[in-house]
Amino acid sequence: MTEAVKVAFIDDGICEAFVDDDTVFESYIVADGSVQACEHKKDILTHGTICYKVFKDRVGSRYDLSSVQILDDRMYSTDIDSLILALKWCNQNSIKLINLSLGTKIFFDIDKLLPIINDLAEAGVIIVCACNNSNTITFPACFENVIGVRHDTAEIYKTNFLYLPNPYDKIDIIAYSESMHVTLYEKDYSCDMNCFINKDMAGNCNRFDITNVSQSLSSSPCNSNAAPLITAIICNLIAEGITDLKNIRSELVRTSLKGEQLYTYEFCKSKLRSWKKMKVPIVLYDCEQDADHSKEFILELLGKFKADGYQAVCFTDLFETDIASHFFNITYWKTVSLGDNIDLYFNFTDADIIVMILGKSRMDEILELTQPDVIITERQEYFSGGNSLLLYTKDCVLSIYNKMIGHLT
Repeated sequence: MTEAVKVAFIDDGICEAFVDDDTVFESYIVADGSVQACEHKKDILTHGTICYKVFKDRVGSRYDLSSVQILDDRMYSTDIDSLILALKWCNQNSIKLINLSLGTKIFFDIDKLLPIINDLAEAGVIIVCACNNSNTITFPACFENVIGVRHDTAEIYKTNFLYLPNPYDKIDIIAYSESMHVTLYEKDYSCDMNCFINKDMAGNCNRFDITNVSQSLSSSPCNSNAAPLITAIICNLIAEGITDLKNIRSELVRTSLKGEQLYTYEFCKSKLRSWKKMKVPIVLYDCEQDADHSKEFILELLGKFKADGYQAVCFTDLFETDIASHFFNITYWKTVSLGDNIDLYFNFTDADIIVMILGKSRMDEILELTQPDVIITERQEYFSGGNSLLLYTKDCVLSIYNKMIGHLT
């Protein structure tokens, strides 16, 4: 008999009534700085229960189930330290597959979160994570070692998913999601849950509607319901002996819809819950030196912003997207203008400050599109005039940063 796959759902718990008697099921909770065994949830439905039901309805292989609760029962919120404790517990307890329907959009959490994600990947643990329902940047869903998922309700996704080998936002899969209504008892008993409706999970990472929580739960189509569908597919692959992340990705590519025309600029723009004009400080870095030196300079500059509490990103056409380093290549969409690309990436990252480093061929274009607040350059005469603060690359990063902050604040 095939060995059962050890699967963990990190969420707000799973109701015992939905787990088959022949499935090994354990419940845990993060409390007081550790992961502790706890009783199964018996008389209350949860968001985790709905996610698990999507998984259960699609999985065709044997699995052992662990529920790790990190979301507060009343406020449906958590913190990065609880998530890290849960992930470390999975690594220490031989979990093979993790379903995560929450995340963070805070750049400062990357330094804490990325090491444990990389440790899990090195140990061969597969992580499936939903993008937040605003479809903005989400960690760990956007990390290279994680399979990120978002939903769509189009008919074409009812029978299959779309795997994207190189998505602009690093969310790998589009899968189907629909409204769900799960009932614990045959008869619903009304109760006043108005104070719990539309609560944000982990900074608006996953939104769901709750009605009559003790007896029934309703969920609108959302990314958190699409992720466990992919978790079920991957569980089946692991049971078949396809256990390596690279091989799992290859199999997902092979069985995916063949329709990259479905993934367009317009589609990605439509998925963003809000669309704002770019009204944040812009720093333009114009340097004649080699690319490696330029990247080191930008990384050090971003680090200064980060140390002072600013969520700063770099928009570039010189380097590939590296979300962990806050670098975003803004030339992904070849069929739209540079301005449209910048607008999309700004709304995706929702950054406080944007540092731009672009090839010389785009310098005039970027100056027409934006009025940088600060220009760091070797060519004083090229940028003379205007309202931008001119700083010079001959100065050290700290000196440049201090002058820049003084100007911006």
